[in-house]
Amino acid sequence: GKSTLLNEVFGANFSISEAGKSRAQVKKGVNAAAITAAESGAGYLLLDVDSSDAKDKSKELERKLTRFTLEVSDFVVVTLWYHEVGRQQTASAAALKVLFEEASRKAKDSSDSKSQ
Repeated sequence: GKSTLLNEVFGANFSISEAGKSRAQVKKGVNAAAITAAESGAGYLLLDVDSSDAKDKSKELERKLTRFTLEVSDFVVVTLWYHEVGRQQTASAAALKVLFEEASRKAKDSSDSKSQ
């Protein structure tokens, strides 16, 4: 899913599971690829963060990975299954909740520091 999308769109080379095999998690943690934009020649660091549905990942680790991702990223791409849209009892919903909480905290912290 996500790694395949990043490979196709950005020309990265993240490891992916073989088609037709189980959805077993291929990687853990954060994987990075240095890429260069074809048109501008600008360099970018592309991060592939492990899935929120990883069974052995704690909520605290998920929160830390989300904080890290938000701190170092200009934009974040989140993938989820279409049948999970609007449902609240899914791994994606929990991850999105953390993402929005942390993004709101970051925006508030930034706003507070500017007003001082």
